[in-house]
Amino acid sequence: DIFPVDIPIEMIAHTDIDGKITPLRLRYEKEGGEKVIISFDKDDTIARGEYNFVGIKEEQYICSTVADGIRTTLEIRYRLADQTWRIHRFL
Repeated sequence: DIFPVDIPIEMIAHTDIDGKITPLRLRYEKEGGEKVIISFDKDDTIARGEYNFVGIKEEQYICSTVADGIRTTLEIRYRLADQTWRIHRFL
C-alpha cells in the first residue's frame, strides 16, 4: 500500500510565461537530520492536476527520477494559500 507521508520540502521550480510550474529540485530533511536532495529534468513531470479538498486548493505533480540507480516516483503538492510544498507520498 501507498501511504501519505506529507514531508515539508524546499523546492526550486521553473515557471513559464503562461504560469505553468515544473518542479526541478527539492530538498528535505530526514528524521535523523540528514538532508536529501532530489533533482528532476523538465521531462520528469509525468502528470499534474489540481485538488480542492474542503476549501484547500493544491496543485499536484507526479514526478519520476533516478537516484542511486533506482527509479523513484513521487506525488508532490503545492498549497496555493500559503505557498508551501510537500512530498505527499512516494509511489
